[in-house]
Amino acid sequence: MGGRAMSRTYFVPFDGSPLSRTALRRAGELAADETAVLAFIVVPHGNTSWARERDLLEPGEQYDADAIIEAAETAVSSIAPKATFEHAFVGKRSVSGRIAGVIRRRAAEADADIVFLGSENAGHIVTSVADVAPSVAATGSYDVYIARRSDPA
Repeated sequence: MGGRAMSRTYFVPFDGSPLSRTALRRAGELAADETAVLAFIVVPHGNTSWARERDLLEPGEQYDADAIIEAAETAVSSIAPKATFEHAFVGKRSVSGRIAGVIRRRAAEADADIVFLGSENAGHIVTSVADVAPSVAATGSYDVYIARRSDPA
């Protein structure tokens, strides 16, 4: 049975945070040639402080959706050059449950084999509601890789 190897998809919710950068790096390192890596960012539209906290806007810079997406895409390509980058926008004050829902739907659409999460509180998956990662990790249609410690800068 010398058939073609089945392709796989590694899906990485990316928000520019150190842990999401580590998760993306791991996905890129572990991806075989036939494995696609998809980095997906969900941006709260108009939320300047969210973008600054993740180094996607410079201090004092006005909110600019295109600049945020460009900064995120540049970060993704520098961390995992073979990764595909996609984005979606949600409302400025969207709660983590809404963001997690967008991420889960895109992971399902991508037919993700493994979702690579960066989450400090991943050890509290059952009880934590403060983070997007537990909600994304709770879905049973894919395996989950959790990066709990960010790589040194």
